[in-house]
Amino acid sequence: MALFALTCTDKPGSLDLRVATRPVHVAYLQSRPGVVRLAGPLLDADGEMCGSLLVVELENLAAAQAFSDA
Repeated sequence: MALFALTCTDKPGSLDLRVATRPVHVAYLQSRPGVVRLAGPLLDADGEMCGSLLVVELENLAAAQAFSDA
């Protein structure tokens, strides 16, 4: 097992979409107990969410990529 940092950047102007899809996003993260070690939003200069940082523990880079793709 290894730790991987996933940095996800939102498209410009997508805050409303991010807020609308957040419950599904959080449910997916919670469906993988023991994988997510740290997670939280990235904030822009105005303090608005503009991305995510996740630290996940998985078998290898391919598994981390599959987790991110899902």
